[in-house]
Amino acid sequence: MYEIEDSDYFRPFLDFTSSEYCSIIDEKKMDIKINDNIYNTSLKVALDISRNPLIIFEGELQEIDTHSLLKFLEDNQMSILYNQDWLDGIVIKATTSIGKNNISFTWTPKKQPVFALGDNSTKVEKLIFHIFNFVDYISETYSIEEKESSVKRINNITFYDDAWKIEIKSLFDTSDNIISSKKDGKFRLTHLGCIKKQDNSLFGLDESMDILFRLKYFLSFIKGNWCETTCPIGLDSTNTPIFKIWISPMSIESKYPPNTWFDMHDCDLQILYKGFTEKWNDDNWHNTLRDSIFWYVTANNIDKAAGIILAQAALELMSYEYSVNYRKIVTKKDFKSLTAAGKLRIFFNSEDIPLKLSNYSTELSRLINSEKWMDAPEVITAIRNTLVHPNYEKRDLYRCAIYETWNLSLWYIEMSILSLSKYKGKYSNRLTSGRYIGETDDFPLKNNP
Repeated sequence: MYEIEDSDYFRPFLDFTSSEYCSIIDEKKMDIKINDNIYNTSLKVALDISRNPLIIFEGELQEIDTHSLLKFLEDNQMSILYNQDWLDGIVIKATTSIGKNNISFTWTPKKQPVFALGDNSTKVEKLIFHIFNFVDYISETYSIEEKESSVKRINNITFYDDAWKIEIKSLFDTSDNIISSKKDGKFRLTHLGCIKKQDNSLFGLDESMDILFRLKYFLSFIKGNWCETTCPIGLDSTNTPIFKIWISPMSIESKYPPNTWFDMHDCDLQILYKGFTEKWNDDNWHNTLRDSIFWYVTANNIDKAAGIILAQAALELMSYEYSVNYRKIVTKKDFKSLTAAGKLRIFFNSEDIPLKLSNYSTELSRLINSEKWMDAPEVITAIRNTLVHPNYEKRDLYRCAIYETWNLSLWYIEMSILSLSKYKGKYSNRLTSGRYIGETDDFPLKNNP
């Protein structure tokens, strides 16, 4: 569905287009404390968009007293007064001129987020947030944007959550920035988000931060790596910024783009968001869903053997909550007495997630016959056990199946979260080797993986 873009507020309020290693997001005079002495100087606040992004403050102090200079050289620490709040931090780069007692420095706060404008009591009508290195997608609702001789499709997806309306849209440079980030590993702005009440009433920080935190995990599950909702800007009814927070994006550095269930052409994120939010807001499921996605994202982007161990932690966590607390299939005592494979088997069977080993897992298919394993849960738990227990003979025997076990374990996490979220639609099957964009399977699962 084509829509004309007419909202002047739904745009980047910060310039993240710099080709350098950082983008300036603020600049003004600030107080700096070293050894209980206060100095005032101009500082630039920037977002370092390298592989390990940081919020940084850059500036120069001139002719400071010798005792403060020596103290600074000893521990490289100083405090900065920013938005009426003293921030503690660490100097990560410094150049000193001893003869003149001058210091040029780059400093980063120890804690985030950093309040740049407003505080916890500030009420806003809209909250604009920035998303770095997210995935490309094709949405039903879109607009057309033209710059010079180029025309681009701007995809826009809207989520409704009780009284809230949440929009995420692509930008003119989204596709180019995603390609560039895959090549050099740097962070680039790819999408913009907006949160507001459906009745346009005002809201505060606590409400919006809860939504941003949930969106971080939702988007990370889609991407298969961390995807932070960064640098939110709160607007009043005239679309004037009255609230700003600096947060640097986070990610796990990986050699290759993460594998994931998501396909840019053929997945219904609005259906997923509804079910995901219901589980997230359920007090019984909240911690389980959050922790399972944490283990999933981590396992998806680290050494494959370590990933198998973390993936099983996520699967057992969901299985326990489902079997003991949610469906009450078994008692806590009975659950503990089950084998690791048995714990997973109860959960998968109840959610109609296949136990039979995938036809795509050639090494595991060979091993399941020679080792006389029953099904996929027994396969992945047996191989995981050789990684955490000193069974070196078996470990060497199973080494050829590490990748397939890792991939299968993560597939089960994806299917579990989709099932718990009551997702209905298409998904990209990570077990299918060499699949292309747009090649998807049906969910819920009708056949074997």
